[in-house]
Parts: sequence; structure tokens; C-alpha cells
Amino acid sequence: MTEQATSQRTWAARIWQQARHATWANRWPALWLQVFGVALLLSYYWLPATAGIWDTVSHWKSHWGIGFAIVSTAIAGGLVPFCAQGLQRGKRPDYRLSSLVFAVGFWAAKGIEVDLLYTVQTRIWGDEPTLFVIIAKVLGDQLIYAPLIAVPDMLLGFAWKEHGYSFRRLWRAMSWRWFIDRAAPLTVMNWLVWIPAVAMIYLLPLPLQLPAQNLVLCFWSLVLLVAISPPDTPSTD
Repeated sequence: MTEQATSQRTWAARIWQQARHATWANRWPALWLQVFGVALLLSYYWLPATAGIWDTVSHWKSHWGIGFAIVSTAIAGGLVPFCAQGLQRGKRPDYRLSSLVFAVGFWAAKGIEVDLLYTVQTRIWGDEPTLFVIIAKVLGDQLIYAPLIAVPDMLLGFAWKEHGYSFRRLWRAMSWRWFIDRAAPLTVMNWLVWIPAVAMIYLLPLPLQLPAQNLVLCFWSLVLLVAISPPDTPSTD
């Protein structure tokens, strides 16, 4: 075996180890996220007392459209985790104003992105929660959107923050190995959390999909605070 082939095998083995470590390290947050998702689904279909809440949220989403997506996702993914990061272990809280602005702005943009994803999926596959439709939407979400858009823009956004919001410093630090070293574990962790989560989300009608996603996102963003940033760098999402 050539030295290059040996190096590639070693690198692939290291990536696999990182992915396994990310999965194992986040097994309990992932489990609790699924429990929370199931509770949301049960409340919608089998708890009449929550019907008024779901109807109100659906009305807000339908009425405000993309504005609701921007504001609610900025709060769920940015503001709430920023305020709650002091409850975490293994990461020093980062309460700088610049980090708050980044968190809110980043997740506001993601709100537009995710709302567009759900709208396009509904136009392609329809809004009936049949088994075929749910499987098609989950596959499109997690095998196309997640690895090609969601994971890369999370990595690049957080890396830009890590490098002092400097595109020049970020560009100098980037390489394919740098990207894959970070993308592989994050993608596996993303699948661990979001494959079952989006399966439950797509069981809801379109106006409720983004609000339900944002409830799960509050917890997912807290996981990202530890998972996506270097240990010695204060983080936010």
C-alpha cells in the first residue's frame, strides 16, 4: 500500500471516529429532542386543550408569512440559546454583544431558508401526511438540504465568527480537509437529531411546520454551542 493510500485510510478512520464520538457524546440531548418532538405531535393530534394554541400559531404564521419565519427563528435559534448558554456544561458562556448580534442575524437568515424549504417540499409532494409523502420529504430534507446547504452554511457561519468576522482570515484557514473534518461529525449528529424530528414535523400542516421546527431548534442550538466550535473559543449560534 502506498504512503498516500495509507494516509487517506488514516484520515478516513479519523473522520469516522469523530463522527462516532459526536454521536455518542450527544446521545442524550438527541434522545430528549425526540421525546420533546413526540410530545409536540401528541399535543396536536390527541390533546384538545392545546388546539387553541396551535390554531393561534397557525394563524400567525399564515398572516405574517416570511416575517414570522425570520422573527421566530431568530428568537428560537439565537436569542433563547444565547440567554440559556450559562446552563450548559463544557463551554464558557459568551455574552458579548457581537455574539448576540451574530446569533440573531444568523438564525434570522436560516428562518428564511427553512421556510423556503418547507414551502418547496409542500409544492412538490403536497400536504397530505401519507407515508410516501413523509418519507420523500425526510429524504429531501436530510440527504439533499442538510449536507449540501444546512451543514455547510452552519460551518462557514460559525467559522467566520471564530475568525473575528473576517472573510480574509476565514479564507486562509479553509481547505477541503478542514471542511470535511468538521462537516462529517456535524452531519452525523444532524441526522441523529433531525431525521426523526423532521419526520414528526412533516406530519403537521405547512403553517405549523416552521413553528414546531423552531421549538426543537431551541434545544438543537444549545447542542451546537458545544459541538460546532473549538473548545477554547467562546461560542454562540
